[in-house]
Amino acid sequence: MAKSVVETSDLGNSPKRRFSRVDPSAPLSWIRRGIEDFRRAPALALGCGALFAALCFGASVRVQAVPETTFGYVTALAFAIPFLASALCTASHDLEQGALPRPSSLRMIWRRWSPLTLYSLMLAGLVAGWARLSTLLFTVYSHSLPAPEAALPDLISSFSGSLVLWLFFGLTVLLAWVIFAGSAIAIPLVLDGDADLVASMISSYRAVSLNPIPMLLWAGIVVSLAALGVATSFTGLTLVFPVLAFGTWHSYRDLVS
Repeated sequence: MAKSVVETSDLGNSPKRRFSRVDPSAPLSWIRRGIEDFRRAPALALGCGALFAALCFGASVRVQAVPETTFGYVTALAFAIPFLASALCTASHDLEQGALPRPSSLRMIWRRWSPLTLYSLMLAGLVAGWARLSTLLFTVYSHSLPAPEAALPDLISSFSGSLVLWLFFGLTVLLAWVIFAGSAIAIPLVLDGDADLVASMISSYRAVSLNPIPMLLWAGIVVSLAALGVATSFTGLTLVFPVLAFGTWHSYRDLVS
């Protein structure tokens, strides 16, 4: 895959890194290599994927049974995601070095627990803020706290309701893009580059800004595969989550050197 180095930058106390511009089709390569890593380390991949799928399924069941717990479960899930992804990124690191993933590799996560924890807290905070803002938005419109499925027909049928839906959709897309751009390569960079949280997020934004078309394609792939996993009653996430985590490591290797 062709790529060209277009910029170098300091990452705090870590060495200078070079940011590359990649082909628009690069995300397809990241998925392919993610699948290859899955095949080479199926036990770890299936274990992390099954755990993630179980967490999502459990949260969904609990939220449907007790809707007032939605905020807590969604926030906790957002906090756990970076650590599960980190375990798979360390596996890709080992495979890249020609070795099978081993428990000792998890020391990389322990060594970088501080920025990873800060990142998880930040992600959980953003998701929690989105959940609170969404609840406030619909509550202000309906003057109550209706179940979403009960309020949806009224929202669609009225002009003001449609505006609320578009505002909600716009805020969701904006927040999703902010999170994606700031985290596209942040976790691998924290693990492999010894970058702190701020430097890794700035670097992630820089890599995305240098590669808008490939990263838009990558975002589309991530959303599509995640939606497919959710649509299969979360069971598909057992395969989707590790492939995307492995692919994230390979995207980092192509975008930053």
